[in-house]
Amino acid sequence: MKTGREVGKTINFLIQELNREVNTMGTRGKDLDVSQRTVAIKGRLEKIREKIQKLAYHREYPSTDEQYSSDR
Repeated sequence: MKTGREVGKTINFLIQELNREVNTMGTRGKDLDVSQRTVAIKGRLEKIREKIQKLAYHREYPSTDEQYSSDR
């Protein structure tokens, strides 16, 4: 089983690749609609990246509250 850190690195890499693709689309699109959608997609990708990092961290380092609640 992969550790949280390994999973986080893999998903972070995929998010970086998606960002590159979105940047490419944004530079090739010349109208306002494409620019606005590019910014929106990049914002969503950043939120996804942050959530994945939190999940990977909590998988690697579970809090003591979670450990005790599973014993009940």
